[in-house]
Amino acid sequence: MCGIVAVCGEENAQDILIKGLELLEYRGYDSAGIALVEPGGFAVIKTKGKVGALKDLVKKSGKKGSVGIAHTRWATHGEPNDANAHPHETKDIVLVHNGVVENYAALKEELLAKGYKFKSQTDTEVLAQLIQSRVDAGDKPFEAMQSAIKRVKGTYAIEIIFKSEPDKIYGAKLGSPLAIGTNGRSHFMGSDAIALGHCSNKIAYLEEGDSAVITKDSSEIFDRAGNKVERRAVDVSEESLVDKGQSDHFMQKEIYEQPAVIARVIATEQLGALRLDFGKISKIHIVACGTSYHAGLVAKYWIESLTPIWVEVEVASEFRYRRPTLLEGELAIFISQSGETADTLAALRYAKEKKQNTIAIVNVATSTIARESDAALLMHAGAEVGVASTKAFTAALVILAQLAIKFAEAQGGATDGLINEMKSALANVPALCSEIMGLDSDIREIARKWVVDYRDAIYIGRGYTYPIALEGALKIKEISYLHAEGYSAGELKHGPIALISKGVPVIVLAPYDVELFEKTISNMHEVKARGGTVIFISNRSQCEKMKGEVEACIPMPETDGFIEPLLYALPIQMLAYHAALLLGRDVDHPRNLAKSVTVE
Repeated sequence: MCGIVAVCGEENAQDILIKGLELLEYRGYDSAGIALVEPGGFAVIKTKGKVGALKDLVKKSGKKGSVGIAHTRWATHGEPNDANAHPHETKDIVLVHNGVVENYAALKEELLAKGYKFKSQTDTEVLAQLIQSRVDAGDKPFEAMQSAIKRVKGTYAIEIIFKSEPDKIYGAKLGSPLAIGTNGRSHFMGSDAIALGHCSNKIAYLEEGDSAVITKDSSEIFDRAGNKVERRAVDVSEESLVDKGQSDHFMQKEIYEQPAVIARVIATEQLGALRLDFGKISKIHIVACGTSYHAGLVAKYWIESLTPIWVEVEVASEFRYRRPTLLEGELAIFISQSGETADTLAALRYAKEKKQNTIAIVNVATSTIARESDAALLMHAGAEVGVASTKAFTAALVILAQLAIKFAEAQGGATDGLINEMKSALANVPALCSEIMGLDSDIREIARKWVVDYRDAIYIGRGYTYPIALEGALKIKEISYLHAEGYSAGELKHGPIALISKGVPVIVLAPYDVELFEKTISNMHEVKARGGTVIFISNRSQCEKMKGEVEACIPMPETDGFIEPLLYALPIQMLAYHAALLLGRDVDHPRNLAKSVTVE
């Protein structure tokens, strides 16, 4: 997937842009380019091949500036070559684009008829010339961009510089991610927190249909109606301040920090330091409590689907008392946000007595579990104050996904192509999470209309989403005090369906899957036949199909199934949060619960 980055106000813009492109290399690409503002126009340098080659060209050119944009391209329209590489320059603008202009052919035909010339085969140059045509018609820069993108069918995240306003960078997004960062001195724009984390200490993701303009000293964001809006900015430094900032609750703040946290975990290379022969592990015990236990269940699906490894997921409070058979040299993984969970620590010590290889997944590097394990993998989530875990859960999932990929590589459980697809999909999670954040107000309305007036709720899922159904039920129990249960959708008819009565909300997690989707839909119809209220969480396309059959839909991005557990965690967190608020609960400090459970 393409990546974009922009700098406005730094004297060494070219160096920051190149660094940003290097950080975006994880997305996969075949060409790269950069454009810098210079007196009277732009210096555009681009090439087929790697960022390293572009870096050499930029250095050789001697071009420097304080305002610029850059791009890594994965070819869609037009072969990988210098001409098709971004940025694309017209008479008055230079532009980079992530996405696809589906109606480019019709637009190009129209522009050709008006005398506009094209140098490339790309759909992006069509967009650039379309904006140029609006400039030629007398539109000011912002108006020209808005007029053009209203005619685009498809997806885009764009960054544009106009010759008439060389100290500004314009941007807009629809379907592709775009974020704005700042370090207090200058402003930046890019695909995600990974691209901007090296130069920014705060990042705000644009929502669907947003547009923006940045200068050295300011940034402005506008919604699709043209109204100036504020988008939540999150601290991208590893140590988050223990205050709510502009949020109403810590839990709200921590939900919204997840894109940046996930990006930080992905960018942090931890697995390479593990002294473990991944190819020789035949059995893994994952031991945890509560939300961390659900993360372990997801990992079981991941690892067992990719490798021949046998994975047992254990509730920590039962593990050592069951006295499981542990063979010397097996692997035991312990998950604990605090790193001090008493049951998990006791289980760790039992495993060490049995000569297990031990890995801790924790959020506190100095914690007891981290210190006593053979190795510790850090969640890098910063302080999580809300009792109901959110960002620590998804951070742990990212680490477990990375481990699953590592085991698959070592044990030959997946092709190189599949490995690369999973890595690319995982790298795109922060941006996709930011898109899901845009559903917040819709989810609040769903909670108000379909959840809070009932005493019970049921969550169902299959495969990867079964543990997420368990987590959804736990979340809403923890902070709203509504009774909720999570089930495997296939188990519904084996008893739990007796709980369905008129109006009972049933949250159906059903990402499209050839093997499981239709079975889940059948279970959903069983619920409907008994008067249950269905809240349907699925891919956008499936939500469109189901609108007439269910009471509410939460549309999710169309994406790789491997990362769906990470994405589907977000709407269930937001649903629980809003239900608790509507019921007047103390969201951050729910009754009878503590953040760190240090007694057995």
